[in-house]
Amino acid sequence: MTSVGMRLNPFTELVQGAVAVAAAAIPLLMVATEDWQTIYGGIILAVTVVAAMALPWRLTLVEGGRLLGMLLLLIVPIVASILVNQPEYSHAENIGVLICYAILASVMFVEPRDHVYARFFLLVAFTQGVAALLTLNIVLIDSDNFVDLFDQGASRAAFEFEESMHPNFIGLICVVMVFGTLGLKSMTQRAVAVALGLFLCAAVSSRSGMLGVVTAYGCSEIYWLIGSGRWRRLTGLATRSGMAMLVLLAGIFYWFHPDEIFHFVLDKILLVGDGQRGLGTGATGRLEIWQAAFELWLNNPLFGVGYQQSSSYIGFGLYAHNMILVILGDLGLFGLVCFLLFTAVAVWNAHALWRSGQRLAAAYVATMLVVYYVYGVFEGRAVNAGNPLSATFFLVTFASCGIARQTSGRP
Repeated sequence: MTSVGMRLNPFTELVQGAVAVAAAAIPLLMVATEDWQTIYGGIILAVTVVAAMALPWRLTLVEGGRLLGMLLLLIVPIVASILVNQPEYSHAENIGVLICYAILASVMFVEPRDHVYARFFLLVAFTQGVAALLTLNIVLIDSDNFVDLFDQGASRAAFEFEESMHPNFIGLICVVMVFGTLGLKSMTQRAVAVALGLFLCAAVSSRSGMLGVVTAYGCSEIYWLIGSGRWRRLTGLATRSGMAMLVLLAGIFYWFHPDEIFHFVLDKILLVGDGQRGLGTGATGRLEIWQAAFELWLNNPLFGVGYQQSSSYIGFGLYAHNMILVILGDLGLFGLVCFLLFTAVAVWNAHALWRSGQRLAAAYVATMLVVYYVYGVFEGRAVNAGNPLSATFFLVTFASCGIARQTSGRP
């Protein structure tokens, strides 16, 4: 494994730091001003222009073509949907931010890849952790005391604070924080990060955040187990532990009334029926929204109703809370096919990185793809440039186009 202590070009580190801080500042900008998207976009544009002028472009013609192809797979469906539907507000500025992400990824991630991935995403993990704590502090201003945190005080404060400051936003930040720690060799340090992430998600009752945090942590442990050479031995141990857990759970269900357990899980953990969490139906209040979103797509199958417009048509004042349904509603079948092709290219790039010896870089790409799709089961939006998880997703996937020729060995 490449040492995280290696030095990069100082200007490269400066650009990486600026991008990490900008992504972490998103929730704080949301609180400070209604024009946060414009300010964030302006910051990213400024950093991109400076980086493009000052840092070397090391992509080959093939790598540059792959990067351009991935960018077009995102942009063309958005443009097509806007042209077909002519919405009053097109959100076209996100196209510019996506272009900036592609340019930043092509100049920030230089050889050796493993090292630059680890340095950047550890910085991202730190800034996102600080942002999560600051955001939680803001939404707790109206709470009486910290002891009542897990009595839904934080989640209520977040709902009452501002519509844009949904509790799941803190969960989203925690997912990025835990993802960024993948490059840490110490299992203890990774465990501390996931414990903090789960604590913050529990504080605001962000169920999707918990799911994303656990997924990111699980992928990181799989990567380090593969690199340690103990995979087969620990797989057997995990199998035996899993069987023991099933026996333990069976005993719990035998000694305690199953109905009480189910009600506790549904009411206290999943918050089904909560007046401020969905519509009180199955899948934690999302089935009715999913059905409405699917019917919306059936009526607008090819190009959808317009980029980031589907929430206005569903009828509940909410977006579909499912990545695939949001893409279908916004961009239609054409947009979904393009996004799946975009994902397929990223998977191919991760495979190429792994074969070239850049295994940590490949693990970052693969983990982000898994996390984004798992998180997307219960949340949107996939093609969105304005939140930390999406910003990290696009930086990782675009950066995967540059296949470093210098190997760094196994983890």
